Amino acid sequence: MAELTADDVHLALVGETVDLIWVDFRLTLAFSNRSMVSFETPFRVGSVDGEIVPVDPEDKDSLLPALHLHTQTVSAAQIDGSTLRIDFASGTTLRAHADDHHESWHYSGPETPPVRAIALGGGELFISLPSGDRPGRAG
Repeated sequence: MAELTADDVHLALVGETVDLIWVDFRLTLAFSNRSMVSFETPFRVGSVDGEIVPVDPEDKDSLLPALHLHTQTVSAAQIDGSTLRIDFASGTTLRAHADDHHESWHYSGPETPPVRAIALGGGELFISLPSGDRPGRAG
């Protein structure tokens, strides 16, 4: 069986809105279709005017740009290598890169069982698809 890649992952986010944001040791966005994206390491939020702001889930003072994502609608979403890219209809962008040592972001889709993608430490991508394909790592 062929190794799974980021191209095998359909992110069920386009057209969905951010309905809930919660913070513990990570920041999690819950979408209107029950998809979720969690961030455990710093990521970046870009504004319409081009300003790019780092957001660190462990630095509560940095969370405001991510909190502004509440009720925004996703216009595009993809995984490029181990980078998660989410664009919003407002023009806001979100980019989460892999971390050298820790899991950085997690995607869980609305399917049962859910499509899952996790950016592992070192840049590898863990993928689990509900279609019976085996879970796998993409490098």
